[in-house]
Amino acid sequence: SVVVSVVFLAPMAEEVLFRGLLFGALQKWLSARSAILVTAALFALVHMQATYFIPLFWVGLLCGWARHKSGSLAVPMMIHVLNNGISLALIQFFPEAT
Repeated sequence: SVVVSVVFLAPMAEEVLFRGLLFGALQKWLSARSAILVTAALFALVHMQATYFIPLFWVGLLCGWARHKSGSLAVPMMIHVLNNGISLALIQFFPEAT
């Protein structure tokens, strides 16, 4: 269903890509801070929603920071799932606000 895809599958896949593969690769050449900034910017850009670039960038920063501090993908995955779940619920219950 759409809920499973948007709330669970997409965030998990995106975290593997951005905070797993990309963050890990960038950390070989950049500081953790720079790797977090680059992955957050790319994360926001990939969503191709100019209106939401800043909020997506902040979610990317939070997930990157969580990945760096925890050393795991589990924490950023939980943050991302929670973000998408809340966002989807708000869209469902308050469609006029979008």
